[in-house]
Amino acid sequence: MRFAVAVAVSVIAVITLLTTCEATSLPAYCLLPKVTGSCNQLYSRYYYDTKTDSCTHFIYSGCDGNKNNFRTYRDCKRRCNNW
Repeated sequence: MRFAVAVAVSVIAVITLLTTCEATSLPAYCLLPKVTGSCNQLYSRYYYDTKTDSCTHFIYSGCDGNKNNFRTYRDCKRRCNNW
């Protein structure tokens, strides 16, 4: 009985560790929130959306953004969604 409990706890620990490692293997900039900026330009951009695990289109104003801001869908996918 104790052996079965120890095995079950070990399996749960390994699954938790693997899940945590998967979630944190993305580059830090991919985890940043979408920032549209505060200027008046209209640039078509893509950001990595952690909620949907995909690259999503948005309009960037041209300033005050962050590194989760890619000119093309392909670039976003290559940097953040290929993990």
